[in-house]
Amino acid sequence: MSNMFSFFNLEDSGKTLSKLFIDKRVVIFTGAGTSFPQPSGIPTADQLKNMLLNLIMIKAGLTDEKLRKIVDTHFRLENFIQALTLRLGDAALEPFNEFESAKPNLIHHFIAGLAKRQLIDTVLTTNFDCLIEKAFSQNEVDFHVYCYPNNLNILPKNKIRLLKLHGSIVYPSNGTERTTLVATINRASMPIIPKIRDHLHGLLHDKIILYLGYSGRDYYDIYPLLFSLKHEYAIWIDHTDHEQFEALAKEDVWQRMKTRDYRERILFSNGDGIILKCKTEQIVRKTAEYMDINISLCKIQDKSFFNLHNWTNNFENCSFALLGDLYIFFDSHSEAIPYFKKYFKNCLAERNELDIAYASRKLGMCYEGIKNYDNAEKYYFQALELYTKNEIVEDELTVLSDIALLYDIKGNPQSLDICKKILLRMKQEKIEHPSCSATFNLVLGNFKLKEKEFVAAIQYYESAKLYYERSNNPPGIAMINKNIAYTYMHTGQNNKAVGFAEDALFFYGTPLNPRHGNHQTSDLANFYAINLLSCKGYAGAINYVLSNSLMKEMGIVREMIDVINFCNRICDSVLNTTFNYSLENIT
Repeated sequence: MSNMFSFFNLEDSGKTLSKLFIDKRVVIFTGAGTSFPQPSGIPTADQLKNMLLNLIMIKAGLTDEKLRKIVDTHFRLENFIQALTLRLGDAALEPFNEFESAKPNLIHHFIAGLAKRQLIDTVLTTNFDCLIEKAFSQNEVDFHVYCYPNNLNILPKNKIRLLKLHGSIVYPSNGTERTTLVATINRASMPIIPKIRDHLHGLLHDKIILYLGYSGRDYYDIYPLLFSLKHEYAIWIDHTDHEQFEALAKEDVWQRMKTRDYRERILFSNGDGIILKCKTEQIVRKTAEYMDINISLCKIQDKSFFNLHNWTNNFENCSFALLGDLYIFFDSHSEAIPYFKKYFKNCLAERNELDIAYASRKLGMCYEGIKNYDNAEKYYFQALELYTKNEIVEDELTVLSDIALLYDIKGNPQSLDICKKILLRMKQEKIEHPSCSATFNLVLGNFKLKEKEFVAAIQYYESAKLYYERSNNPPGIAMINKNIAYTYMHTGQNNKAVGFAEDALFFYGTPLNPRHGNHQTSDLANFYAINLLSCKGYAGAINYVLSNSLMKEMGIVREMIDVINFCNRICDSVLNTTFNYSLENIT
């Protein structure tokens, strides 16, 4: 394929793309970079995330460079918004209102021009804006919008299909609902639903895919989808701000690049392709020129401007809580404590009992996170008293769940009594609370495991797993899979144990952003390697630890050393020499 078409320069690339479009062989995949150029002007995910963090810090009257670095390095926009919704609820989504007034740019009108001439039938996008839809409407294109995670039913063949894999600001049914955007945020750390993933694989199999404005860094959902996709050929427009044009084929990338980025892995792992380093607008203009596609509806002088400063009016006194929640989301509990103490003090001054309860629960979580269980218990019970007094039943149940888990960690048998109280309250109030039901089954599973009633333990764990799945809780799902794996290991069923350990790792490590800081990952990887020792032999476990790119890229040296030391304790001196030599290579 690479020899059939020329990408020698911008002119040749425009001609080649026009041929492919005329042959109706291309599916377009767009990312945030397509909506950044004016007159659209929508900030990229990283830009928006940092803008909102700056506004929160200004409201709090402080600057926290450590938190700024953590958010910049480790948070996706979805994770960031997810953390803000813990305190703000729907108000965390208000900044997205600004983007509804944005105008389509020449890239959107180019896609619409192709669609109008029926040269493409499918466009996929990770963008939540509605600029492609606006361009379609302005160019009188008949189209159908699918928004993840709705069921992907049979797509119409007589309309252009726009598949929005990260939801939408405006849901197409009535123009007002944001259900799909909220769902995307809630599923930010989860892979694509398997049934939908398989459908998308079928849709893209053996196609020519043109990537426009996409970074490839959606490492939980889209990257696994594309990485495992077998395409005929892929063309990735890697946007640059300078005038120089460069085409990189597989052999160029493999020889010249010491580390391969996401786009290289997606392009060349299951097919052939090319990376074109150039200005996206230039190659779009050149291709449109060869195809005589009219993009004149795009008026560059009509720039979009967005004002996000009014957003902070929604949280007059909770900026400290927002900053604390961001630290908790990153498992940095000790750094979160000062923020929640400031928030707690402000709430006491205002005598707002529900805000005091929220601050108390968060302080309980922080102290539990640093293993100060006495303080954690004190604050949890303070929150419980206020939620019970004010008859906020769901929050009351949530705090009871926190206490049950805390007692379970401490080995306090009262955890079972708390679970019975949770179940009784749920029956009295006739409500469903998936996370509390998960806790109830988790605690009972742990109790049965301690009593060595392994079959019963697994049954409770499986029930807990179903509730964690219903509440979109990836850490919970991973933890339950890990517990099931441990239970099977206790019974000597190591083959089954490894399977559940792999399922646990799936939520964090298949594949994971090398810069991601989730502490669960190292624990799971460590356990998986140890499980391999008992199931597949020493060589398999050590090979996993030493060669696992996830662990190396994240810099989890400590956990690698722990596993190797474990091996050293049970292996003979010959194997010790080999492992110690490998350890020296790591450190």
